[in-house]
Amino acid sequence: MAKEWRCTQCGKVQTRSLVSHVREGPPEACEACGNDEFEVTVLGSAHSALDSVIP
Repeated sequence: MAKEWRCTQCGKVQTRSLVSHVREGPPEACEACGNDEFEVTVLGSAHSALDSVIP
């Protein structure tokens, strides 16, 4: 289970597992262009249930 953050400017995708997301939080900026706005996609059904509990 993972979360994907797609940069709204260049489209680069950053993926983090549930464990990485809890430890590190969401990315602050795109690794490619430095943009700080993302579209979030949740991968995996159990993760979406946890997503409402973990910001």
